[in-house]
Amino acid sequence: MALATTAAVLNLGNLLSTSVIDVTQVSSTPQHRLGTLSIQVDNFGYHRMFRYVRWMAAQSAGGLGQRCALVTGTADTTPNTTTALTDAGNFTAGDEVGKICQINVASGAAPEGESALIERNGTGTLVFDSGYPLSAAVEVADTYSNWGIAHYIAGAVYSDAAPAGNAINVSGIVMGAAAAKDYGWAQIHGFHPAVNLDAGTAAITTGSAGALGAASTVILLATGGSQQDLYIGWFPMATSDTAVQAGFVIDTFTQSQPVV
Repeated sequence: MALATTAAVLNLGNLLSTSVIDVTQVSSTPQHRLGTLSIQVDNFGYHRMFRYVRWMAAQSAGGLGQRCALVTGTADTTPNTTTALTDAGNFTAGDEVGKICQINVASGAAPEGESALIERNGTGTLVFDSGYPLSAAVEVADTYSNWGIAHYIAGAVYSDAAPAGNAINVSGIVMGAAAAKDYGWAQIHGFHPAVNLDAGTAAITTGSAGALGAASTVILLATGGSQQDLYIGWFPMATSDTAVQAGFVIDTFTQSQPVV
């Protein structure tokens, strides 16, 4: 619903888990609300922050994912309402659950620019949470985008041609090996003793910065020009160019680095 007529919250609750949890746990059904945080400490002595996410592709522990690409389309037939949108054959059943649907273009009228939370979906229909409806029904030919705040696929090295590897789209470090579509935890801040390294990375020097590498790994971030959009953390210790893992301080909590 348009922000002029409703508060911009939906079922507001606590951000932190209320008890100690096993952050290596994965499951085929959600055990927590997506985006839930857990802040813990272990014998490594560095605080560790975790976010609950959905892994849309299989993941290995110690790897990193990147946010799913936007799913875009055009509403094509009725019924389209304030809580439903139809676009035949554009979705995989269940994959859009928990994503945000924004109506991008609606002939300059409501619900243009408005967002809704996807509660469930089939292959051709999105159903929105009725607690936060659009202010007007979707019309045929309205365009939309679905954005997965907590939906991640396998990570790939950043490039100008593939900006999904930008720091704002990095999941954090996978804590428990997951099958595609599983729910689990990603470490988004603090020390991790065994992050997976890109086989092509240069030797790592103490205090050097890291970026998302190929195949869900971390790579040494080259120095030079503006790199804020690539930085995801730093290496507290050095290692050779043949190491397959290393200690790493991940820092993707805010995901607010500029895109340049």
